[in-house]
Amino acid sequence: MIIHYSSDIHADFWIPFKNNQMKWEKNTRLFAETVRPESAGEVLVVAGDLSNLNRQSMWLLDVWQQYYEQIFIVLGNHDYYLDSGSQSKKYMFSSPNRIKELQDFISSYKNIKLLEEFKPVVYGDKIFAGDTAWYSIKTNVERDFFYGLSNDSRLIKGFNIMEAYDKCQQDYDQLDRADIIITHVPPIRFKGHETYGNTLGYLTEFPSLKAPIWIAGHCHDVGVYQVEGTNTTVYTNAFGYPERKWQEWPMFQIIKI
Repeated sequence: MIIHYSSDIHADFWIPFKNNQMKWEKNTRLFAETVRPESAGEVLVVAGDLSNLNRQSMWLLDVWQQYYEQIFIVLGNHDYYLDSGSQSKKYMFSSPNRIKELQDFISSYKNIKLLEEFKPVVYGDKIFAGDTAWYSIKTNVERDFFYGLSNDSRLIKGFNIMEAYDKCQQDYDQLDRADIIITHVPPIRFKGHETYGNTLGYLTEFPSLKAPIWIAGHCHDVGVYQVEGTNTTVYTNAFGYPERKWQEWPMFQIIKI
């Protein structure tokens, strides 16, 4: 099985919103075609943060599903954002309403699967499971970071991240095993954490790692990490923001299993 993987596409930063919807859609679809590999793999994994805008996320997925037998996606924190007044009004100041729209779109495709709650999904001879994997904001330090510095506290609305974190841990406890786990927030420290000077809001620890392959994002890092003392390798390939050119590294890296 050949897996292409990426995260943190942030397409709205690369192809900003235009009032001319036809032109915005055309530019977004061209972007999706431009950055994809010449030869598609069997499986595409997107570990969250497609776009701050659902319509753009949908256009990306609609292009890519033409080239892959199966797409697995998890939601990132930006997929919950309501970052304008019009967005907030459209979804009635509720990020879950935005997520419901995206879920409905994804469910209309046979070859796109949104992984949630670490529920196992069998594809081929492999078990996939995943979730956003929300981070903890329970300590005073974590709360100070979340409410003082994190955009999540302002742009995610009508959604309790503390409750989501607890549920994430409970859901993970129910997972027996998987071959590939996909989360947005990483389960280990990346080099990318050095950018922030801490792991607050950028790390979700689990008591054990239940899959030999773990794909994550969020920290805008690119790397492969063998976790000491385990048989787990964590892969990350965040596309990131337009401070760089996309030719510097491919949007999709490859895992062969």
